[in-house]
Amino acid sequence: MPYSPNEIARIVQEIQGPVPILYLPCAIDITTRRTGARFIVAPSRNDIEPATETELWDLLHRLPMPAAIVALSSLNLVITRVGFDDPTHHEVNRRYLWPHRRQQVFDRYKADKQPPAALRVFSRSSVLLAEKLLVMLAPKAGNNSEPVQLLGELALLINDYAGGSYFRQNTEAAPDWLKMVVELLSSWDINNSADLAYGVTRAHRIFRVHLLAADPAVQRLRDRVGIRFEDLQIDGIPLEDYIGFVFGLHAWHLTLDLQALARGEKNCAMNFRNVFERTRYPEEYILKFFEQRSRSLEEFAKAFGPPPQSPAALNAKLASDVFVGDFMKLRQCPFVRLSDTHVVCLDIRLLTDLLVYGVYWRILDQLPCKAQGDSFIELWGHLFERYCAELLTYHYPPLSGLLRLDVKYASGQIDALLDLGDDIIIIELKGSLFSVAAKYQRNSDTFEKEFRSKYIENERGEPKALHQLSTACQAAVSRQFDLASKPKRIYPVLVGYESNLESFGLNRYAHEDFKQYVPSDIAGRVRPLTVMSIEALEHLLAFTSAGDFTWPSILEDRFKDGRVVGHSVCQTIDDWRTAANAPRRHNNFLWSHFLALFDAATHLYRDSGGSTG
Repeated sequence: MPYSPNEIARIVQEIQGPVPILYLPCAIDITTRRTGARFIVAPSRNDIEPATETELWDLLHRLPMPAAIVALSSLNLVITRVGFDDPTHHEVNRRYLWPHRRQQVFDRYKADKQPPAALRVFSRSSVLLAEKLLVMLAPKAGNNSEPVQLLGELALLINDYAGGSYFRQNTEAAPDWLKMVVELLSSWDINNSADLAYGVTRAHRIFRVHLLAADPAVQRLRDRVGIRFEDLQIDGIPLEDYIGFVFGLHAWHLTLDLQALARGEKNCAMNFRNVFERTRYPEEYILKFFEQRSRSLEEFAKAFGPPPQSPAALNAKLASDVFVGDFMKLRQCPFVRLSDTHVVCLDIRLLTDLLVYGVYWRILDQLPCKAQGDSFIELWGHLFERYCAELLTYHYPPLSGLLRLDVKYASGQIDALLDLGDDIIIIELKGSLFSVAAKYQRNSDTFEKEFRSKYIENERGEPKALHQLSTACQAAVSRQFDLASKPKRIYPVLVGYESNLESFGLNRYAHEDFKQYVPSDIAGRVRPLTVMSIEALEHLLAFTSAGDFTWPSILEDRFKDGRVVGHSVCQTIDDWRTAANAPRRHNNFLWSHFLALFDAATHLYRDSGGSTG
């Protein structure tokens, strides 16, 4: 690398990517539909032919290393970058599945009256779990002449463990809604990744604009945290350079030929010294990054602790929802170090998450005491509110008279209010992130306890988002907001930084709690609760600002017979686009800042001698 102007322009277009948060894997056959969530079935070995007790164990030890990790990482890049209905998936299946396996998979589903939207032997969840098992076991180098179809066999065997233990053990039982929410929550952010352009721009605005602002409240909280954010470094690299470096790594992966990767003609192993040798990046930064964010196979094995010593021990690990859902070590170090010069990225989305979410966790992890951590979490919540205020103000400038921020009233305060006449939108903003246990362990009690403490009522009995929204709805009806008229409809909206708030069924689950706090005498005016991630808000504002639809019209599409649909706000927007045959829109606020960031980052990747060819 360096990049030419045309290459840079193409990479910008690539980064736009498909609309996120549109589909999820599910082991249940449901009706295919043009709108609504895309349910993708991952066929498993037991669906077509029972596996022996030792088959997975034997296969994991038969696969040659590190060749198998490189091949899986290349496959993961392909299935991450192409859409769920892209024909490239057929090429992958033709290469990596034995012909009789392809036929068995086809025969298993061809007679279904309610076929799934797609069949995908390889999914990000299954590939990540396969990669985790391989680096955990760190088997010795095997025979590189082994047939590539062994990776297809591995995927089918791994897919037997893709679902939670409750659903594996209760295949005929009709699950309650909470169990469905917890099941799908665990893989939501893996299979429905964040928009890189929006996520990186958002993180940059929060950490380099709002965090450093001359705001008394921000300064007070910064002082309590006790670190100099002006000199903020991540992995020993200044934040601006860190952003540029991860941009460059992401961009390099976008230059790879997907068809060649799918056919096995190329792989995504990177000679990072060659890639960066003619850029303006100090070698010190390059080495620091890969020292922190890559591990050798032996280091990964050590980090995972003693490996299972028998097929029975391996099967016991895979029976654990905690083990199956925990990819934190891969999230922290998304690169396998193959040599002093070569690495391979296990998952490109884990790489971009280093920016979108990783900066938050790295700051929190480096604070030495709980008091400082609590202060940073409070600071983070304040910064998130400032960012959202900036975003909303861009789309509803003061002269519009539609937006009010930080609205105080007799019995409380709300973060934002949109006065649309007969309709008002009451918005509560929460920067809270779910813990690893609540998000990935498929434990209903753990999730329910954390959801309650973050969004309903904390341990001290103080009201949180849903309580605050219900109180604000009552205040709106009683004219405490100095509205021109009593609103006919009130739309309560919770917006959070947590991407998994978009997970299938979570909005309906939250609404069932919320409606308990709405008095019956105002229930006719209060519409069902809407829960969305900040990314969903960013997408929604792009369309409302263009006049494509209104807040009430798009939110009403989410309500059926007084209940909330299961799918996300982003899916609702995509359904509207499908019905209207409308184009995708960028949020101009974010996109303009992203292009400036991208230009600054790519400047570092142009030839240090001045050439851009």
